[in-house]
Amino acid sequence: MIMEKNTFDYVTVKSARSGRILVVRDARDALTLLTQHWSKNPTARHAAACEACRSAIAGTTSGHNARIAFVEAAQEIHILVAERTGPQMIAPAIEQKISAHEPNKQS
Repeated sequence: MIMEKNTFDYVTVKSARSGRILVVRDARDALTLLTQHWSKNPTARHAAACEACRSAIAGTTSGHNARIAFVEAAQEIHILVAERTGPQMIAPAIEQKISAHEPNKQS
């Protein structure tokens, strides 16, 4: 399988317009989301993400750089869906279990 230069580790976002969960895997998909499905009030981070995605598609920057800019723009408008799987879930699960378990509590 040939990896294009503009691909990156996926980013999960919640669409600002439809509320659907979307998985973005490359600069082309990120640019489509940024230009056609973003909030109606673009910001400087939005513009930077668009530029980074265009540059990745053109081959003048990496997909990794486009991903960073896209994530920053998504964070800014609160649509980034945090991945909470595997080891990231262990500490919160333990904390929850410990706080729920109160052996010395008298009724």
